[in-house]
Amino acid sequence: MILGSRRPDDAPGSAANVTLFARRTTSLPGVALPSPFPRTALAAALASLAASAGLAPLAPGAGGATPAVPQVAEMPSPAFAADAPDPTVLVAGSQYYAYTTGTTWGNNLGVLTSVSPTAGWHTITGKSYGSSALPNPPSWQKAGSETSPGVFFWAGSYVMFYDAADPSEGGHYCISVATSPTPQGPFADSSSGPLVCQTGYGGSIDPSPFVTPAGQPWLVWKSNDGSSSQPAHIWSAPLDAAGTALAAPPVDILDQNTVSHPWETTVENPDMVLAGGTYYLFFSGGLWDSSGYAEGYAVCSGPAGPCTQPQEGPILSSYGDVAGPGGADVFRDLQGNWRIAYAAWTSGCTSYSCGGARQLYVGGLGFGTAPPPPAPPVVSSVSPSSGTLSGGGSVIVTGAGFTGATAVQFGSAPASFSVVSDTEITATPPQAQAGQVAVTVQGPNGSSGSSIGCNDAFDYGNAPSPVPSGSYVALPPERIADTRAGSGEPYAGQAIGACSTLEVQVGGKGGVPSSGALSAMLDVTAISSAAGGYLTVYPAGSARPLASDVSFGPGGIVPALVSVPLSTGSAQGEVAVYNGSSTPTNIVVDVEGYVTADAQAGAGLYDSLSPQRLCDTREGTGYTTPCTGKTPGPGQSLTVPVEGNGQVPSSGVGAVVLNVTAVDPTSGGFLTVYPTGMSPPTASNVNFRPGQIVANRVIVQVGQGGDVSVYSSGGNPGIVVDAEGYFSAPGGSGAMFHPLSPARICDTRPSSASGVSDQCTGHTLTPGGETLYVKVAGNGGVPSSGAVAVVANVTVTDTGGGGSFLVAYPAFTNEPSSSDLNWQAGQTVANLAVLPLGSGYAAFTNNTGTADVIVDVVGWLG
Repeated sequence: MILGSRRPDDAPGSAANVTLFARRTTSLPGVALPSPFPRTALAAALASLAASAGLAPLAPGAGGATPAVPQVAEMPSPAFAADAPDPTVLVAGSQYYAYTTGTTWGNNLGVLTSVSPTAGWHTITGKSYGSSALPNPPSWQKAGSETSPGVFFWAGSYVMFYDAADPSEGGHYCISVATSPTPQGPFADSSSGPLVCQTGYGGSIDPSPFVTPAGQPWLVWKSNDGSSSQPAHIWSAPLDAAGTALAAPPVDILDQNTVSHPWETTVENPDMVLAGGTYYLFFSGGLWDSSGYAEGYAVCSGPAGPCTQPQEGPILSSYGDVAGPGGADVFRDLQGNWRIAYAAWTSGCTSYSCGGARQLYVGGLGFGTAPPPPAPPVVSSVSPSSGTLSGGGSVIVTGAGFTGATAVQFGSAPASFSVVSDTEITATPPQAQAGQVAVTVQGPNGSSGSSIGCNDAFDYGNAPSPVPSGSYVALPPERIADTRAGSGEPYAGQAIGACSTLEVQVGGKGGVPSSGALSAMLDVTAISSAAGGYLTVYPAGSARPLASDVSFGPGGIVPALVSVPLSTGSAQGEVAVYNGSSTPTNIVVDVEGYVTADAQAGAGLYDSLSPQRLCDTREGTGYTTPCTGKTPGPGQSLTVPVEGNGQVPSSGVGAVVLNVTAVDPTSGGFLTVYPTGMSPPTASNVNFRPGQIVANRVIVQVGQGGDVSVYSSGGNPGIVVDAEGYFSAPGGSGAMFHPLSPARICDTRPSSASGVSDQCTGHTLTPGGETLYVKVAGNGGVPSSGAVAVVANVTVTDTGGGGSFLVAYPAFTNEPSSSDLNWQAGQTVANLAVLPLGSGYAAFTNNTGTADVIVDVVGWLG
């Protein structure tokens, strides 16, 4: 569909049948197109291709039967009440994704998601903006002109076709293609020019992919972006094995015909499906910014056409307060029912100039039968997702289809509840035994189901026990768990299942005593496979907190330093590691140290420092450190002076708190930080890929000569080491360590995305040095007074605008030059921070791009 602000209106044209041809042969990679090429020859070539692939065309109404007329269930209210034109709906796992033109979002192409097709849609960030599927379009396109996405999953990737204006072709709209490993994107397009651009016929727009039963992908689209006086036409062509380029010349399968079908001032937004043995081609006609816009259909003899229109008028037109429905996409829901997604104006305002929006509607669709009823209730999240065995409190259940709900259950136990809206229920958990149960909602159209999944799980556990203060004892890094098959380490072959938990024994391992250890400092690495997610580490036997320690993307290897109390119950000395991913995830756990009340007098007490750059191997940065120009080669170690370097005392340092960053490596690898004088241990602190900037917090013993060493496995990364504080050797002075069970005190995402509301809700950081001030004293277990520093896990998510970084530091002091988290657009990154609290507040300053910030407190010093 076109946009008045981006393309001219579709021009009504003659109904004459014109032989059309894709004139710009260079825009069709791998396809030789002679000119002119008769339509009959095109059809023959496509028939030959279809036959070779086992794709014999299906005659409409096989066996002589008349094709069924599609019946649409008109929805009275929108599934998403904001602008979402040109929707394409994709089902991935248990989620629905809708890709739309981002007209009023301030971005190019939007992404919506829901757990129900008919309600509860929202942007992937929970905001009304910023969910861009294509944040970095290629340079050949006119900025901001991208529209009409069509997406499918093929050959292991999510493939998105879309159109954009090409200034080099007189501003005509042309079709391009982008890919992503995940349905939420971001998608990437590295093309230097269009895939299809029929410039002789007004350009090419509205691409839509589909796949035949034999497994052959095809693409349909429209010619004429509104700039030509010729009639609009719908085209079809098979795609190559990768699903990203045409495999044969296109063929014209449907022509605009205002003589037989006066409502068709254009034909556009094609969408082809196979139902009941018949190929149906759905399309829109009329003026897109009028109440006359409507949805029609044609019946085709096969994916290469030709297609005919069995009835004169549309099957879906304006009704009630819904004006100009069109731009439709037909799909099957998770239950196998046909659904139709379309966009429509509110009656009386069919343009953007009057403040209108083309809202998303999803109705039922039947082929000779009644359309399916509204979907049953679906639970998309439960917050908080854990509680104590005694029950009580308030839990927000979000999802869709909750209107008229008759029951809510936690496992088999009924819960008291109230329906807030069709997408939200407030419930009170009943008493239960320890374990994980599913939260189910019963409604007029059925039940959300009782099987335990990622979205509807609620964990029952013991209330976390208060943890006394103690001194920190640093240890040489030692590996105590590695779930990868064949690792030879404890827990080998025990990858953590989706939304599941693994208990790891810490007490008595890696130098941690069997008794007397209050908490442990662990370096936990997530090694993901097909999907992203997060890890939460907490005392075994306790209720899982609303917090995250390690955040990772698909295929990521991401470490993070974690401070966690150890269980004192029947699971003595254990921690639980929860995998908040939809696929199994491997973990690696390295012990860094522990907190005890039995340390030597004056040992393990904390003293903070203003951030000090101890080491930077890069040259040309404008200043010199003892490490400048000394980048270690593969398998080599770098010695970093600590004692007496910067403001670090020349003696009395037992362990130092460092932020270690790998910069622009040439290949993947890892860094290991350890006391100078010992051999590099089997552990890692920073894992990186080519070209990344990756930081991680490290607390490490000081070794021979008051130094620490950094081992580099390869990749020749620049290494930056910043000191932020230290723990004393025996006889020193400083603050005691007070471990806490993780507690979330700040989440800038909207409550619709986070499930909670706190001091930071809705305060997404924007570009240009915006600073977020977070009150720490008195929150999350940190006392109102007496805390000199806080230990917190800081996460950035919903990141956009290219690469950027976040700086964490004491509020109302000068911003330091070192960064705590570095990211690229679309990444979720976490790091542990140890921040002085002179004012009781912490500050977080963003550089460029947008980012949401999450702060989970795990301890304090005082």
